[in-house]
Amino acid sequence: MRGSFRTTLFHEAQHAARAHFLTAKDGTLIGYAVQEALATAFERDFAGSRPLYAAYDPAEAERWMEELMTTAEVRYEDWFYRRSAGCRWIRYRVGTYIVDTATANSQESAASLVGASTTEVLEMAHVDGPSNPSSA
Repeated sequence: MRGSFRTTLFHEAQHAARAHFLTAKDGTLIGYAVQEALATAFERDFAGSRPLYAAYDPAEAERWMEELMTTAEVRYEDWFYRRSAGCRWIRYRVGTYIVDTATANSQESAASLVGASTTEVLEMAHVDGPSNPSSA
């Protein structure tokens, strides 16, 4: 229980710090994925957790990322927890893939990216932004 509290504290503290730095919220699916992934990567890298929701297959994450970028669907539960196809934690996994790619490309960390916008993180990961007109 003690380790779980510690990792949750790291995760949620990163969310709080990010909220302090960013006044505008990115309400796109990919924006929520990046937001959760920064907290997840921070939790993983600095608190030493190994959350299952951060584990991803790069090829699968690429496929899901394309769908997240083009869909207008914003059902939190489907993309965060379980899709009807049985896949779990898609936004966490796709977001963590993006954040891991961005940090590898930029030599930054989830801590140093706390104030980075979704667009900046996507640029560091060499990913084009969402193509859904309603998310612009």
